[in-house]
Amino acid sequence: MKLLLNGASIDAQVTTLADLIVIEGFGGAVFDEAASSFTFPAGSEVWAGFANMNEGIYPFTFANGGSITFTAAVPNGGRDTSVYFRFERLPHPDVDPSFNLDPVVIVGEAELEYTVTIPAQDAGNTYSSFLLYVVDQDSPVMVKDIVVTDDSGSTGGVREDNGGSTDAGSTDGG
Repeated sequence: MKLLLNGASIDAQVTTLADLIVIEGFGGAVFDEAASSFTFPAGSEVWAGFANMNEGIYPFTFANGGSITFTAAVPNGGRDTSVYFRFERLPHPDVDPSFNLDPVVIVGEAELEYTVTIPAQDAGNTYSSFLLYVVDQDSPVMVKDIVVTDDSGSTGGVREDNGGSTDAGSTDGG
């Protein structure tokens, strides 16, 4: 398989690794498994969000940058909603170094694919905490099929709509 890394073509081998399981709400954030939707309810802590619970995907490194690709939509009758991702050295309280990516506005009820660029980080930094935040309160958003591409390849998860089961993701290594 050929991949492009910083514009250069490289050979990569695909192996099964693990799913991103971003469903653990904290600070009052709510994950609705039946709808695969994430909500930041009014009255939640200002730091409420969602954590990946599968430690087998870590650590991430971004000396050459990376990307996050995911599918998202607004539930029927909802309004456009922003989400953003955060990487931390370790889960709270040992989070530094850490960084947030720019918010992405999720538009409309049709499922669309979104991609966020991860800027290059210090080569000595590793990240073992991956978080998702919904910016707009009381505005649910469906997010699935998250794939993070870092220096070692990509780690992805696919959430099916059959009661929350997951398929294996993949790692593309060079």
